[in-house]
Amino acid sequence: HAPAEKLPFDKEAFDLITVCGAINWIDRTQFFPEAKRVLKERGWVILYDNFITDQMVESEAYTIWHQAQFLSRYPKPPRDETPLTPSECEGYGFRFSAEVYTNELAWSRSEYIEYMLTQSNVIAAVDMGNEKLSEAREWMHTTLAPIVPDGTKRTFLFAGYIWYLQRT
Repeated sequence: HAPAEKLPFDKEAFDLITVCGAINWIDRTQFFPEAKRVLKERGWVILYDNFITDQMVESEAYTIWHQAQFLSRYPKPPRDETPLTPSECEGYGFRFSAEVYTNELAWSRSEYIEYMLTQSNVIAAVDMGNEKLSEAREWMHTTLAPIVPDGTKRTFLFAGYIWYLQRT
């Protein structure tokens, strides 16, 4: 176990490094030189993520709820959400390409809530003592009832990216 900024491996030890859902929490100025150090010539760093959006296929009311209620109660914790660029990657000695995608998941209200309880917004509120996990669950259960009624599933839209960095 080691931080991404201080990889405990020999020089040119790997062909591939994958990073899922973590680049926003990593100090890029330290990670990319470390990744380059431990990668073999022409090795790859693949960074990817998949995240829920504020959209639902069946209802615009979800977008309003997410923006006005959820994000007000559970603001995003500080993180670096700056997308990678070819010039930034070149500065670290990598060639850059990317793709984006979307997908949909149909969930009941309970399934949706269990997923949302794993999100950094809610975790931060619980960790800071602002709220208990059970209170967050109950609040979402109550406020989402008109949007995702009992016995139904709704289709939530997700988005994602895959960033391909090849060591030059």
